[in-house]
Amino acid sequence: MRIRGGAAAVIFLGTDLMSGFHPFVWLYDVIVEDDGLRFVVFRKVTVCFVGRENIEKVMEIGPVSIGALSAFNFKNRFLARSFMIRLKRGWFARQVLITPADARQFEAWAGQHGISVK
Repeated sequence: MRIRGGAAAVIFLGTDLMSGFHPFVWLYDVIVEDDGLRFVVFRKVTVCFVGRENIEKVMEIGPVSIGALSAFNFKNRFLARSFMIRLKRGWFARQVLITPADARQFEAWAGQHGISVK
């Protein structure tokens, strides 16, 4: 099957528009703070706080990847850069998938605190 130029442009434009579509950010999100990551609901209520000393490593995964089957999925941004955080110890899960609001800032934060991002 061959996609013609117009159809390819529509697919690209649709994908580009959808990458800015974040319907669940108001419901749940992860906030990068100096001393760790805060998992919140309704932008205010903290559900969990993970201190930076509890983060073993961070791996970037594809935007549509499910990561690991045992990972807790906290991704809330469609087609955004996604990361899998591996914790040294965890109450609920030792691996968490996130899509931070600013992926570059998240990578810089991890680098500042000696957390490797692969």
